[in-house]
Amino acid sequence: MLKNIIIRSLILAGLLRSLVMCSQTMQMPAPDIDAFPQLSVQNDSIDIEIASMDIGIKVFGNIAITSYDITFYNPSNRVLEGELNFPLKANQEIVGFSMDVDGKLRKGVVVEKHRGRQVFETIVREGIDPGLIEKTSGNNFRARVYPIMANGTKRIVIRCQEILSIYNSDYIYQLPMGFQRVIKDFSIKAEVVKGHKKPSIITNDFTHLNFTKWEESFVAEARQKTIYASGLFAFLLPNAGKKEFGIRSDDGQYFYATAPIAMTSKNKEKVSHIHLLWDVSGSGSNRNSEKEIDLLSAYLKYHGDLKVSLTPFNHVKHPTSDFTIINGDISDLASAIKSLRYDGGSCLENIPFDEFNTGEILLFSDGLINFGELSIKQCKSPLNIINSSLKADHSLMEHLALSNKGTYIDLSVLALNDALVMLEKQQITAEADNMNDHTSDVIITLSPNKKHLVMTGKVHHEDALLAIKLYSGSNELERYEMEIPEEQSYHDIPVARIWASQRINVLLRNKQKHKNDIISLATRYGVVSDYTSLMVLERLEDYIRFEVEPPAEWKGEYTRIKKRKKDLQSSNKDDYTQTINTYIKDYKEWWNTTFPQSKRSPKGNTSFHVSDQMDLDVPITRQEENTPPPPPPPAETNIVSLIMIEDSDMEEEACDTPPVRSRGMQVYTNAIPWDSTATYMTEISKLKGSEAYPYYISVKEKHLNQPSFFLDIAAYLFKINRTKEGVTVITNIAELQLEDAEVLRVAGHKLIEQDQLETGILVFKKIKEIRPEELQSYRDLALALEKAGRHQDAVDLMIEALHQPELRANSGIKGILLNEINSLLNKHPQLIETTQLPDGWRYNMPVSIRIVLSWSTDHSDVDLWITEPGGEQCMYSNNRTCLGGRLSYDVTNGYGPEEYLIKSARQGRYKIQANYFGDRRPSITGPITLYAEIFENYGTMQQTSRQVVLQLKEQKQVIDLGEVRVD
Repeated sequence: MLKNIIIRSLILAGLLRSLVMCSQTMQMPAPDIDAFPQLSVQNDSIDIEIASMDIGIKVFGNIAITSYDITFYNPSNRVLEGELNFPLKANQEIVGFSMDVDGKLRKGVVVEKHRGRQVFETIVREGIDPGLIEKTSGNNFRARVYPIMANGTKRIVIRCQEILSIYNSDYIYQLPMGFQRVIKDFSIKAEVVKGHKKPSIITNDFTHLNFTKWEESFVAEARQKTIYASGLFAFLLPNAGKKEFGIRSDDGQYFYATAPIAMTSKNKEKVSHIHLLWDVSGSGSNRNSEKEIDLLSAYLKYHGDLKVSLTPFNHVKHPTSDFTIINGDISDLASAIKSLRYDGGSCLENIPFDEFNTGEILLFSDGLINFGELSIKQCKSPLNIINSSLKADHSLMEHLALSNKGTYIDLSVLALNDALVMLEKQQITAEADNMNDHTSDVIITLSPNKKHLVMTGKVHHEDALLAIKLYSGSNELERYEMEIPEEQSYHDIPVARIWASQRINVLLRNKQKHKNDIISLATRYGVVSDYTSLMVLERLEDYIRFEVEPPAEWKGEYTRIKKRKKDLQSSNKDDYTQTINTYIKDYKEWWNTTFPQSKRSPKGNTSFHVSDQMDLDVPITRQEENTPPPPPPPAETNIVSLIMIEDSDMEEEACDTPPVRSRGMQVYTNAIPWDSTATYMTEISKLKGSEAYPYYISVKEKHLNQPSFFLDIAAYLFKINRTKEGVTVITNIAELQLEDAEVLRVAGHKLIEQDQLETGILVFKKIKEIRPEELQSYRDLALALEKAGRHQDAVDLMIEALHQPELRANSGIKGILLNEINSLLNKHPQLIETTQLPDGWRYNMPVSIRIVLSWSTDHSDVDLWITEPGGEQCMYSNNRTCLGGRLSYDVTNGYGPEEYLIKSARQGRYKIQANYFGDRRPSITGPITLYAEIFENYGTMQQTSRQVVLQLKEQKQVIDLGEVRVD
C-alpha cells in the first residue's frame, strides 16, 4: 500500500477555524489557518521538532516584511529531506531564503525553476547540501531542505513581503500561528518604522507584547522558553490608510507609492439571466462556501427577479440546472449548491464560455486548474470571478476577469459588504497618463476593496509628477496627480524589486506568451515566480558545475573560473547525435546477427545453466554482478507470483531450439489486483457498488494527505466497474500535492490502464509541464498519445525528446525512444510526417518479443530479468544472450525504462521478473509502482501487447510479472 504519512511540525488545521479576530461590526476577514509554513517529512513515524524560532516583523508605511528564522531538529537516525509548504495571499510574496551551510547562513540566488529542481535532485543523490524554494501552483510555495542530519539540526530563514490590507482607514497586520508541541526557544519582534501613531494590538493569543516608542519607531518584542504558539497576533496602524505614502529606491531610479481614492462608480445595469459556474473540484472544500452563498444571495437581490443557470464543474462539466429567483429568494439555489460534493481535479477546457449568452457570468473558483489549458474563449457576457480561499491562483483569475470585462473578488481578504459593492458597481480601473517624461514603466493597481491606488515605476526626474486617470467602465471619472516623494530612508524596502514583482504580475496574466520576459525580470531582480526559484548550494564548485550564479561573496571567483571552463568546453564540444548514432550502429549489428550462438552470450562473460526451480526468487546484490547468475534459489522473502510452474513442466532447452513465429505465442501476466490492507478498503469491500462512492466521501476528510487513499479507492471503483466515479477519485491526486510528479505518474498510468485516455493525457501533460528536464515525461505523454491514436503527436514528441539533454546518465532511454518511433512509422507509414528525423535514424527491424519495464519513483533501482528457454538469464550483467536476447542499459537512478528484445523467439518459456534492488530516496513517499508492457510482433501490423501494473511491498524483492510461452 502506498503510504504517505505527513508529519507536520507546524500544524494549523482546525486551530483557527473558530477564531473571531474582532467584533461582527468590524467585518474584517478572519485569517486563513494555512497562512503559516508547514513542515512535512514524508516517512513513517518521523517527528521533526522545532528547536528554536525567531519571528521578525518590520512595517514601512503599508509594506510589511516578516522573517521566519527556524531551526529544526531531527530526532531520528536517518538523514531526511524536509519540505516546507505554505500558501500566500495575493498581496504577499517571498523575498528571501537562506539556509545554514556549515554553521553559516547562505542566501539563496535566483535560478530558472526547472533547472533549480533538476540541480537540487542531482545534488541530493550525491549527499551534498542544497536548499530550494519554489512556487508551485497559484500563490503556493514550497521550500525543500536537505539534509536534516540524523540527530541533528537544520536552520533556514524565509522572508515574506506583503502589502497590508485596509480596514476603514487603518492598515491591518495579521500573523496566524499554530503548534501542537512545545517550541523550546521562541522570540518575536514587531517594529513599525517611522510610525505616526502607536499601533493598536487587537489580538494577542500566544505571547505578551506591547508597543513602545523607540527612536522613530514603535517596537514590541518578547522571548519565551517552552511555548505553545497557537492563535493570532494582529495589530492596526490607526489612520495610516488616510495618508499618501511614497518612497524611492536608494539609487533614486524606482518609486513605490500608495494613495486613498474617495470615489465610487455608477451602479451596473440589472440583468434578467446570470450563468453561475461553480468549481466543485477537491480544492473547493477549502473555500468558504457559506460566505460565497451569502454574497451571491445579496447580489441576486440587487438584480431582482431573474433566471440563474447553475453549472458545477471539476475535471468535467456537469449538467446545468435552471432556477427562477423571485423577490430575492434563493433557497432552492442555495440548497442545490450546499448539496454539491467537492471532489476530483479541475479543468476549464470543456466549459463553453463563448456560448453563454446571458447578462453576466459568475465563476466561483480558486483558479487552481490542474488539467488542460488555462486560457478560455472570449466571453459574450461580463465574467466576474469570486474566490474565498487563500490557496488560489489570484493572477490567473484576475486576468480572466479583466480580459472579459469583469472583476476579480478576493473574499479571502475582503469583507462581505466591500465585495458586494464591487459587484454592484461598474468596475474602476486606473492607468498612468504619460503627460511628461518624469516616469516610465508605471504599473498601477487598486487594492482589493478598490479604495486605494498602488503605484510603482521608474523615475527620470528629481521632482517627478505622476498623473493617473481613473475610469468607471469606459468612462473617465477623474484625473489624479501625485508628487513622487524623494524619501529614500527605508533602506530595507527593495523598491526596485517591488516594481519588478508588480511587472511580473501583469505579465503572468498571459504567462505562456511572456515566459522569457518573466524569467529575465525575475532573474535580474531576485523574484520567485512561476518560472524561477531561489536556490542555496553548499560549495562554489557546485555553482560552477551547474552554472548557477552564486551569492555576492563568490561572484568574482565564479566569473573567473566559469570563463576558463567555457573556453575549455568550446574546444571539446560533443555532438549530442553521437550517442544516438552509436546506439543505432549497435542495434543494427545485433539485429543482423544470426542466433543462436555459442553457449556463451556474445557480450556476457560466463556460461549459464538450467535451473531446477523458477517459482520463487531472491534479489541479487551489485557485488555479484560480475558473473551472470543462474536463476536464483527459492526465496525466503515474500514475493508476488503470477503462475506457479511445476518442476516437471520445465524442460532443458538448448540454444539451437528452432525459431518460431509468434502465432504460437501465449502471454500470461500477473493478474493480482491492486492490493491494500487499509481499514477503509476492508470496509468498502463489504458495501454494495452503489454505496462505495458515498462511503469514500464520508471518510475522505481523514485521508486528505494520503495519495495512497485515492489510488486504493479508485482502483477498487475501477474493479467493480464504477469507472466514472473512479476517474473522479483519482484526479484528486492533482489537487493534493502540488507538482508531485511521482504521484501524478501513478495516477496517469492507472487512467491509461482503464482506457481513460483523454484524462490520462491531461495528467501526463501536467507532468511534462512540471518536469520538462526528464525524458521520461516526454515518453509517458507520447505513449499515451499513441494509445489515443494521435500518432503524429506521439512521434513529434518523441523526436523532440531525442534532442533534449539526458541528465541522468541514462543513455539507453534514447535508444528505446528510437525503437518506439520506428515501430510507429512502420505500422502507420502513410499517416506520419517524419522530416524531423534524419534518414539514418529510420529502420524497419521488428522483433518477436519486446518487454519494457518502468517504475514510478526517482532515486530507485529496479532491474528487468528475463529467463529464456534453456535457463539463461538476461539481466544487467548479462545483457546479450546466446538465443539473441538483448537488454538495454541498466538504469540505477531514475524511473527506467529497461527494455528486453528478441528478434526470433525460440520455443519455450520466457519468464519475466523485476528485481527491486532498492532506493536512495531522502524522503519516502511510499512504495514503488511497476509498469511492464509485453509486446508480440513488435514493429509490425500484427503487434499486440498486454500491460502489468503492480505495487511493490518492500525492498530487496523479486516479483514475477508474467511469462511468454512460445509453442
